[in-house]
Amino acid sequence: MPMKISHMTWHCILGVSLVLVSTSQALDLVSYLHNHDVLGQYEKYEGTFQLDTEFDNPFDANVIAIDAIITGPDQNEIQVPAFISRHYQVTETVPEDYVNPRHWVWKIRFAPGVPGDYQVSLRAIEDDSIVTELGTVASFSCEASEGQGMIRCDPNDVHCLQYDDGSPRTNIGHNVCWTGDGLPGFKNYYAGLQRGGGELDAVMDDEFL
Repeated sequence: MPMKISHMTWHCILGVSLVLVSTSQALDLVSYLHNHDVLGQYEKYEGTFQLDTEFDNPFDANVIAIDAIITGPDQNEIQVPAFISRHYQVTETVPEDYVNPRHWVWKIRFAPGVPGDYQVSLRAIEDDSIVTELGTVASFSCEASEGQGMIRCDPNDVHCLQYDDGSPRTNIGHNVCWTGDGLPGFKNYYAGLQRGGGELDAVMDDEFL
């Protein structure tokens, strides 16, 4: 069982910092599933997992923060924050309702940019101080693909975007803002946007919607 480090109490004596360590019961991983054992370069890797502990506010990183440490083929480590997620069934009413909730799960998402083998390990930090190393939970392989890569700022023009391969990126879209027809209205908007070749939008997310 991984060791849990208690709330850190620091005492400075003659310039030496001491950390009090506890061997109390640590968080434990209940399950871990992922969407790919092998995927193409720049494609989405998604891991879904559950812990044996629930938290009053899992959205507050000061309460619980979980990171995936992804080690690539070059042995470089990339830290990817996990997020809490819950699936609902969405009705077609106006306004729509969210019913039949499933269990809370944690997720990580990552797009590998270098072909090769990857390993995924998890680390949890409770209350900004209690660290639990959950160890290696998965591995996957990335194969070279014809993907253009991530979208980034053009180094030669801050007003433009480009892909990793250097090709330009042009965004086409508009401000959807809101709809008085609930979810069906948004579906209608996005279907029209897709037909017109659009790929970007802005949506107002507020209580009055």
